[in-house]
Amino acid sequence: MMFLYPFNQKNGSPYPSQKAFESVLQKESIGHFGFNASNLCWHGGVHVSHNNAPWLKDESPLQAIADGVVVACRISDTYQHSTFEGQTLDYSSDFCLIQHTVANPKQSEETFTFYALYMHLAPLCSPHREVSEHPRYRLRTSQSAKMVEVTGESVSLDKGTIIEATNEEIIKQNGYGFKPFTVIRTSSGQWEEKTVWLAVEKDDPPSDIRRRFLGDAEQYQALLHDNKAWIEPDLWQPPRSLKRGSRVKALSLEPVRCGDYLMHAYKLLDSEETVWFVTGKYESSSSFFDTYADSYQLPNWLLTKVIARTRTEGLSGRSDPKNNTQGELEAGAVAFHLPKDTLLRFDKTQDCSLQKLNGKMRLMARCQLDPTTPVKNSSGQLAREVWVCVEDEFIEVVQADAVPLNSLHCFGTRSSLVISAGDAIGYLGRYDVANAEENKPPVTVRHQVHFELLSNEKPPQFFIDMYLGEADKENPYFVLADNSGCDGFLDLDEPSPFFQQLSAHTGKQGTSGFDILRNLVDWDSEKTVIAQHESEWAVKSSEKAFLPKLVEKVNKPRFTALIEHEKERIDNMIWLPEVSKLGLSNNVWNWWPIHYVESTDDVNDVYLVIMDEDISIEDFAQQTYHSKDKTVIDHILRTNPHLKRSFHQIVAGMPMVVSPYTYSHSGEADALSFADKLMTEFLTLNDEQKAWYGKNSALVNHTALMLPPSESGGIGWNDVVVGSTAAIASYQIIHDSFNNRLEQFAQFMDEANKELQYVDKANLKSHPKYKAYRQELKLLEQDLKGIFKQYWKPSYLKELQVPSINELFNVGNRQLYRTADFAESFRAINAAKVFKGAMKTSRMLGLAGDTAFLLGARNNIMNMWDSCDTNTLTEDCEKAFIKNGTSLVVNYQVGTSIMTYAVSLAPSSMGLSLVIGIGGTMLWGYYGGELTDSIGDVVEYMVFDLTIEDVKNKIKEFL
Repeated sequence: MMFLYPFNQKNGSPYPSQKAFESVLQKESIGHFGFNASNLCWHGGVHVSHNNAPWLKDESPLQAIADGVVVACRISDTYQHSTFEGQTLDYSSDFCLIQHTVANPKQSEETFTFYALYMHLAPLCSPHREVSEHPRYRLRTSQSAKMVEVTGESVSLDKGTIIEATNEEIIKQNGYGFKPFTVIRTSSGQWEEKTVWLAVEKDDPPSDIRRRFLGDAEQYQALLHDNKAWIEPDLWQPPRSLKRGSRVKALSLEPVRCGDYLMHAYKLLDSEETVWFVTGKYESSSSFFDTYADSYQLPNWLLTKVIARTRTEGLSGRSDPKNNTQGELEAGAVAFHLPKDTLLRFDKTQDCSLQKLNGKMRLMARCQLDPTTPVKNSSGQLAREVWVCVEDEFIEVVQADAVPLNSLHCFGTRSSLVISAGDAIGYLGRYDVANAEENKPPVTVRHQVHFELLSNEKPPQFFIDMYLGEADKENPYFVLADNSGCDGFLDLDEPSPFFQQLSAHTGKQGTSGFDILRNLVDWDSEKTVIAQHESEWAVKSSEKAFLPKLVEKVNKPRFTALIEHEKERIDNMIWLPEVSKLGLSNNVWNWWPIHYVESTDDVNDVYLVIMDEDISIEDFAQQTYHSKDKTVIDHILRTNPHLKRSFHQIVAGMPMVVSPYTYSHSGEADALSFADKLMTEFLTLNDEQKAWYGKNSALVNHTALMLPPSESGGIGWNDVVVGSTAAIASYQIIHDSFNNRLEQFAQFMDEANKELQYVDKANLKSHPKYKAYRQELKLLEQDLKGIFKQYWKPSYLKELQVPSINELFNVGNRQLYRTADFAESFRAINAAKVFKGAMKTSRMLGLAGDTAFLLGARNNIMNMWDSCDTNTLTEDCEKAFIKNGTSLVVNYQVGTSIMTYAVSLAPSSMGLSLVIGIGGTMLWGYYGGELTDSIGDVVEYMVFDLTIEDVKNKIKEFL
């Protein structure tokens, strides 16, 4: 079982170490574990308050420290009130008790059950979260809103404003989708209970479809086929039809949006008329709401009776679970596939449990299906009740009823109110403190939660080692069972044996009451104590013998009034007698509630890893951070949401984001977006192709970056330059020399392309510019091969190495990239398009067996030759075929590996004129060897460049 701290840092990230977390506890002077100096009493937990973690009041919740079930709770819709000297004090008696069961890792049949108590939680009332009909949100930045639909007066809502969703539909206007919300609470009180309209989504850029019907020329564009055009940018008007070949020229008028389409103005060159074409389509929208608003909902465990809607298509509906040999519940067999938006009903307090599914424990519930949307299996059987995974990624809650308020609930040890490590539990509640000292105000306002771990049985050694860590020889754990009947109060005149033993354990001198007080006052003095003692939540004030003794000893009216006030609150706090179904006695075991964390290594930047093997998330965590701690696992899942698309399986070729887990890094968002795009393309491959890509991702990606996009038309030298520069800039190596050489070549080819694009194939070879191009290309090849021989070696990866994750470079061929460099490199190109080309190459090359590979290579080259018919320099395609074909045969005969074939085929499969010169030759020249390169050059020269005159001249020279 993995354990977490009971809360995170203000920024939401876990604390980097046990020391860092405990330093926060130290900032609170009241309520230390073992002994509370403020009331001289035994204290089984620790206080978390506004003094040491103020963000827990409303911004971030306390969280479950491990998987478990809620077995008891008391939740109210208002604070309790007490009165002292005419002052009203608010306090919370609300609590949540979670049962955790841990198995001995060396002997699974041995288990230990303990409980985590969160006392004084904030009730469900203003100014906290409340039960609401619809989801609520909090603005994290000030936001402009409309008062009447999307055309009314604009108002500004302050940061922190609470709003509630409505059932109204989204209205589209000017590229945004607007939705109405009810204002619940603002800092100024203005606009409360009013309806405002906020932008919740933004249209993505439209797809550009001009290349589908417009062909480029130097001075104009011509229609590739008959096409519709409009006199005005209004699709509701009847269009006119323009014939194929009609000449048009783009005008500088602003494009106009019409519904989901974008229209541009063009001039008809034959008639000088202005017409409008549909040039793009808005096909999708992105959430805009998430950029300025956060959920302001109740913790999920409070919502018990739920109506939800499935988020995904084909979500499995399963049969009843069964127990496996490890005592875990295994999810049942798939019985139905539920369509997207299927309505489900389930009760968390009834049939709900954690079940193992694909190697991972998942929250499952027995759900009733809405009869108005029938679901049938292949046999026509109608689904009535099925087990469904009801985690947030699979379902969307439509309506939910909270646990009944203002009463104590005990669900028993077999509770099905499942909770997972990291789930929100609640927030700091008010616990105002009365004061009887002179010259001090009678009331101090506090926000706090008492966090405590307790058990009925003495913690076994395996649990102590697991939770607290192995004991220090110089400071061993001190196990103390109170048999003296101590009531929990340190009587300074007559200290009980229990407190005397606690004091002796500190190793400090003195046996008097004041000596003991001095010895126990340090915040961590009892950190190694595991003690059995009467719980402060077990008996009413009338049974606490020390209270009347104190009144008699002090004998002051104000102090007597204070004790009477406290007795009333003690009686309202007691809960242990009301949860008898749990079998807890009044005397419980307590220990230091903060778990021991093994040392971990964090990274200092954001990286993208292309995996070269199938591996579990836990093993990936161990390799990357040297830890399998739940905190690290959760961080990996959070920063790799695309894992949901692979059912949380890491496979070879998959992108993974690696980022600091101890703090939030600004580069994470870009990394997640980039990884998601790669994952989309990765999922188009079959299993064999995925594995091949995992082994050869760096090579394929580099080659793809060297190539212009196939749909760009023409030679596309600018794309070559940008792509090649990106490949180098991403590693911060030889950027300038490589870039300058390619820019020189690009300038030459821009000129050559303009002259050669209209030259017939029959006349191409004799054209002077073409001969100049051939010579320039050979010079470029020589220069680039020299550069790459020098720099493109595995050692260049060391430039990116991070000390804490060095082993990532020592696992097969795994590649790791700094995403910041990628972002810089790709700013001028479409990264998704480039890597789509890389994935396409993998599909072509991911073939098994020598015979299959050779046949596939031949087919790829033939397809390349056919696809080159529309290219400007079509002869290059034939040359690529001859050169690659020859080299492939030679390489095959000498046993060259698939990597060499990949280098030679990766460019040619793209079907572009200079793929050999820029993509294949320079990479192949390094990886494939000089011999096959030379043979390919000779054959190419003999087929294409050797003329009769050359032969005659050679014969003459020989003779």
